[in-house]
Amino acid sequence: MRQWQTYIPNGSLLCVVEASCCEEYILCNEGGEHFIRRQAADGIYEETARGPYMRAATVWVRLSAGHVHQREAAS
Repeated sequence: MRQWQTYIPNGSLLCVVEASCCEEYILCNEGGEHFIRRQAADGIYEETARGPYMRAATVWVRLSAGHVHQREAAS
């Protein structure tokens, strides 16, 4: 399991590469590094798998495969 840590912008332009259906998980690029970003319950953004595209993409595939849309989970 990946560790989530507080997202701290590095001053580069944040680009969204792909987002889950309800934007719970967002695959991002910032300054040439890729990572997954999410918003925690307290409103703070967190990130995981920062580094080359393949590292982040591998985690992205695992997270998105197990992701259930928040509204579907509530019903």
